Amino acid sequence: EETPIEPAIEFSPASIDFGQQVTGYTGSQKITVSQQNVSGITYGFGDTNTDNVFSFTSATGTVTITANPTAPGTYNATLTATGNDTRAGHEGETTIGTLSVSISVGLQSPVLVGGSNLKNTYYLKWSIVPCATSYEIYEVNNGVQTLVTGIDVANDGTYITRSVASTAAEKNYIVKAIG
Repeated sequence: EETPIEPAIEFSPASIDFGQQVTGYTGSQKITVSQQNVSGITYGFGDTNTDNVFSFTSATGTVTITANPTAPGTYNATLTATGNDTRAGHEGETTIGTLSVSISVGLQSPVLVGGSNLKNTYYLKWSIVPCATSYEIYEVNNGVQTLVTGIDVANDGTYITRSVASTAAEKNYIVKAIG
């Protein structure tokens, strides 16, 4: 007598790492789901997706996982597939398969959208970075970055404008988001 194949639900790949991304990122990955001696598969994150960063859709033989983080951080969840054992004499028994999902999220880099020099003051303007709590401006000279202090700030809801006092004819600046 042949031994029946044990029931199984398997994901391929067995885990997903969306890698290092920035706030505002949205990405999806399609996963193959194989099953042996299992029917009626249902999926869910249970209480492992507490920040609702991940969502899924399922179709026969596949699950698509979407990551949509809204804040910096490291996020992990486990998608669980539960199905019914179809072997004779095992009715009512369940089989479980799991898929680990992760993503690390940082802040976007500010994008300078304008700048001018008027009466020894540089005015730098950039788009607001989601989730940034503050910004730092660095003066760049020969590849060396020096933090600029004592800066005035204006925030109109779309752009940040900062003024930097300087007597130099031309300066190079970079802006970093802090969160």
